[in-house]
Amino acid sequence: MYTISFTLKQHTPIIHFQHDQEGATLRASEVKPKLDEYLIEKYDLTEVVVENGKTLVKPKAGAKKYFINNGKNSLALDYKLAVKGLDPQKCFELTPIIMDKGLPKRNRQNKILVRKFPVFFGNDGKENITEIKKGIIQNVQLVLIIKNEDLQKLLKNNIESFIANTNFGLSQSKGFGSFCTGDFVPNHLFFDLELEEFEYKTVFNNIETFHKAIRSGLNIKTKQDPKDKSSPLIDKAYYKSLMFQYAKSKNEQWDKRTMRDHFFADHHKYKKQNGASPNGIIENRQISETVQTNIEKPDDRNYFNYRDLLGLSTEQNWGYYSKNISKILSDIDRFKSPITYKPVFQNKKWRVYLITSIIKTQYLGATTTVQAQGKEDLLLDFPLDFEINDYLKFCVSNFNIDDFDYSNGFSYATTSEAQILDNIFIQLKKQIPNA
Repeated sequence: MYTISFTLKQHTPIIHFQHDQEGATLRASEVKPKLDEYLIEKYDLTEVVVENGKTLVKPKAGAKKYFINNGKNSLALDYKLAVKGLDPQKCFELTPIIMDKGLPKRNRQNKILVRKFPVFFGNDGKENITEIKKGIIQNVQLVLIIKNEDLQKLLKNNIESFIANTNFGLSQSKGFGSFCTGDFVPNHLFFDLELEEFEYKTVFNNIETFHKAIRSGLNIKTKQDPKDKSSPLIDKAYYKSLMFQYAKSKNEQWDKRTMRDHFFADHHKYKKQNGASPNGIIENRQISETVQTNIEKPDDRNYFNYRDLLGLSTEQNWGYYSKNISKILSDIDRFKSPITYKPVFQNKKWRVYLITSIIKTQYLGATTTVQAQGKEDLLLDFPLDFEINDYLKFCVSNFNIDDFDYSNGFSYATTSEAQILDNIFIQLKKQIPNA
């Protein structure tokens, strides 16, 4: 019997559904299945076999010794794992509840109103205070008990790289639940932020701004009078998605344009109707690089879905048209973004790693059903070929700070999002040859 242990330093809050309970921290029930999968994939411990007409995944002959009961009942590796807290647990309130006369303020649908936190929307639309999730910070120790000597060696040699490339809890791909063992860090692209250790909101604001730039673009608005809560929102700045530029480079139509044409072709905010309504977007934006771009649909397939290559958004609120849009992937579980952000605080600064993963083959070419109430469904296909590291290189090569479009007297100097992206892409460009 072998026992090995590792101390994990926690860098960002893990979002926990039991934040108010003692011991609500990293869970062994989450760590072990992920660690098992990591080792099984890295060392190719299983194979696909056909038995009695059924396709099964089983341990390879030489790897059976690593699995509980030789893998006869499950693909769980044969060791036990426990998580122990090393210091007092700290609770981090991500989205403070907005109070009104000592009670939670609610909207017209009786949902609790909370203050926003970048990249996390899990507390929106809750009816009960007990549903509001919080973050937990606590350094922990992993203790592993193993019977097989060879499995013990595998675990000992890989636990640090596994932890360095993995986050835990809710919204983990966006950077929550980041732990590391000692000074071990991932070997990936990164950007540094000169911030204090507990400036979590600013760290995640940087992550959110970057992710929007490479996925959906930025449409930044602000209050006309920041000191007046009732002041109307006005346009501040706009940055066209780098994924749009990528689609255009492939001579493909941007999926946002496809969805607008399908669902809102006759909407007065999109298209002029019989001269009676004000000119809509399609008349006002005469720049060929934006909404006017129109590629003829291929005969043998649907238009492509590009934005969701960085994580499927199953629900979208198109407030401009007062419509909710949903997306469904038939027979396929929702897949996360192929980019996981790994924030690590070391040497008195934050370093955010961009950990990339391959999109599984069953997603590429899969069809997304896009729905809006009262409208005919729209079918969009994922591209058959997409490699995330190539796309990141494309983004770094094509980012131009001068592509920001400012309104109402705003500029680079008064737009923090532009400054954030400028800082991040300057750093990434130094790490990618010939970008």
